[in-house]
Amino acid sequence: MFRQFGRFAPLALCLFAIVIAMGSCGDDDPPPPPIEPLPKEKTFKEQLVESSWRVVSNASGDAIDDIAQEVAELLTLELGIPLTGRVSQNSMRFQTSGKVNWTYVVNISSDDPGDAGEIVYTYAIKGSYWIIEDFGSSATMTLSFTEVDAQGKVRVDGEEADLDLDVSAPGDVLDEERASINGNQLRLGKMIAERID
Repeated sequence: MFRQFGRFAPLALCLFAIVIAMGSCGDDDPPPPPIEPLPKEKTFKEQLVESSWRVVSNASGDAIDDIAQEVAELLTLELGIPLTGRVSQNSMRFQTSGKVNWTYVVNISSDDPGDAGEIVYTYAIKGSYWIIEDFGSSATMTLSFTEVDAQGKVRVDGEEADLDLDVSAPGDVLDEERASINGNQLRLGKMIAERID
């Protein structure tokens, strides 16, 4: 019997030492701090809907402010009065429901300081978007504008008159194209927008 004990003695001593070591650990030590979970990375859609966006260039890559100036130059040729065009309001908002609304206002005014005339075009565009693949900071996306409400007003010397505008919705602007958010910049294909809030 003692011979068998002799064989297991080293093993018994090792187990005894482990039990002693385990039993004496942690009694005097403070408990470890709780492990904080890593912050969850937002999805592309979450980042898209949390802000409004100012569109800088359209789906063709043309700068919005340049387009407003081109409209002013066309009217300059037609009316014979030097005009300047600018975008005064510009806000695109994506909703969690998959709807998108874009409102912008183009102001055309005379370069002559003595001329108080102004043409104002207001566009309210509605549509839908679909995110096919969401990779967090990028996605594959389809964007379609299906409704356009366009209003025009001419203001001269305190008088105001409505303009008749007939504008059709463009339909699909993006068709399963790459979209990305990098800080405060949103890219939807060639369309670029900046975060407003």
